[in-house]
Amino acid sequence: MTNDHKKDAKGKSYKGKNSITKGIYREIEILDRHIKVLKEVIENEPIGIKKLAKNLGLSFYMTRYSLSVLEKKGLIKPSPAGAITTEKTKIFMQEVSEDLDNVIKEIRSIRKDLCQ
Repeated sequence: MTNDHKKDAKGKSYKGKNSITKGIYREIEILDRHIKVLKEVIENEPIGIKKLAKNLGLSFYMTRYSLSVLEKKGLIKPSPAGAITTEKTKIFMQEVSEDLDNVIKEIRSIRKDLCQ
């Protein structure tokens, strides 16, 4: 693997990431953003999109996209005062934590196979 600084169409640097693993990093970045948005809603509900974007340092459009994804998954819902969580939110946070543990195990296994 090289240490080249490659950039995607948005100028995001993917240091040392080859074409096979580049997509993984993008998906992790998106997941990270969605989880940060959800955690901010959990901690500050109800919260409007402008305040949410400002608090997280995200663009209005990225924030709106994450909110849309979270709403489609039933993790948040709109209210007159802003986004609020649903009964699924707490369960999701536990499940995603477990999923990430499993992903880490899978990656370690792949790395082990690669190094043999």
